Amino acid sequence: MNQILLIPNITWQKNIDQDSYVVAISNIITNLNKIRGDLWWHSPLPQYSKLLELPNVTQYFIDIPSYPNLMRAHFNVYDWKRIIDWKNKDFDLIYSHLPEWTPNVINLLENSTNIKGIPIIGYTHWTEIKEITNYDKTLLFNNINGLLEMKLCGINTKYQKTLIIENVKEIYSVETIRKLEKILKVIYLGITDEDVIDKINTSPEKIIVFNHRPQTYKDFPFFMRVMDLLWEKRKDFIVWIPLLENSNREYVDVTTYTNKKDYYTHLKRCYLGFAPKQKYGGWSISVTDGMMNGVPYVFYEGDYYKEMINEGIFFKTEEESLKNIETILDDINLRNSLSEKALKHCKDTLVWSKLILPISDMIDLGLKESKCVGNSIRIKEILEIIKNGGEITKNELLKSLGWGVGINWSPYRKFLKENKNIEIKIEKVRNINFFKEDSYNNIIEKYSWIGN
Repeated sequence: MNQILLIPNITWQKNIDQDSYVVAISNIITNLNKIRGDLWWHSPLPQYSKLLELPNVTQYFIDIPSYPNLMRAHFNVYDWKRIIDWKNKDFDLIYSHLPEWTPNVINLLENSTNIKGIPIIGYTHWTEIKEITNYDKTLLFNNINGLLEMKLCGINTKYQKTLIIENVKEIYSVETIRKLEKILKVIYLGITDEDVIDKINTSPEKIIVFNHRPQTYKDFPFFMRVMDLLWEKRKDFIVWIPLLENSNREYVDVTTYTNKKDYYTHLKRCYLGFAPKQKYGGWSISVTDGMMNGVPYVFYEGDYYKEMINEGIFFKTEEESLKNIETILDDINLRNSLSEKALKHCKDTLVWSKLILPISDMIDLGLKESKCVGNSIRIKEILEIIKNGGEITKNELLKSLGWGVGINWSPYRKFLKENKNIEIKIEKVRNINFFKEDSYNNIIEKYSWIGN
């Protein structure tokens, strides 16, 4: 079993299972489980996640600030030392979704444990570049330093990759920029096959949905200006904003669903969705949520949306946006045609059964990077200890060898993983320092002799 240490990127703590990273990583693990059975995931989180109640996931509690910039700056080494617990378990790969923390985790592993030289892959969801942030001092270069530690790092769109390169190319050497370009790889995040509906609702209610976070970086003020203009002209619609807490506008519905099924059911009733300008140039899970439930969208004319679906209705200005929305509101046949095209595109292109394969390939590429020792006197001694013990923990094995942090254990672990006489078993154990809700929240690995 390959042990993967996750580095999380948590930006929404009001309900952890609505956080975009948690949704993404739970989908990734769930869909990888459908095609392979060799991965065990170690997931630090600020609170317990129902979405990650998966048979091959261990959750750990760490204290993380909720404000995104502070979250990126924060790193509690004591929490991470408890998670790593190097005397009892190992890691074969780091899968970082927060490049800013990656050098800290690597530094801890290299200097305070015997788990060294672990391959690193990642996914970058957000980078503090000038096009996104409304504050001057950012952690952009912490992000780049983390990216440069990786073998490969997925990114949401070509547009995002270009933005990052453009923001740093005058700072770093040509050689470093070339390295960065090779590391960053566009990997699209999918939608769950089973969540895609079979057929559209051909008689929707006149509901315009803005199912994004109602914040400036999602261009929410622009959307509300357009809706106010629309309300001045006609009164035959309502606007549903599920993540808005309250509103003084009579046409706005702020009904909230904590249950995904109910949220999807409400989406099926919607006539039209709004895909705003994304300052960070990424896809929107909110848009794919709607599309897979038969909701057509009017899209801001950005390359990132055209990467997602190039058949749609796009706008640049308030006037174009308003005109497009009215045209669709007044033509149910056009609306249903757009809905059919969006749903077909989801089924043909955007489902996880198709998009999980590049992520699986990236994991395999990372695992191949780890080094393995050859046959030696020490290896023979290790095999003899395991054979005589029948079953032994890593901690017991290290004590028998008299080894500490000074000797890199990782190449020896890889040798044992590949040895046909050895089986590595996982034992779930309770750790009261972590979640009370969980039936287990740590593991111990044991080496068992299964040879003759």
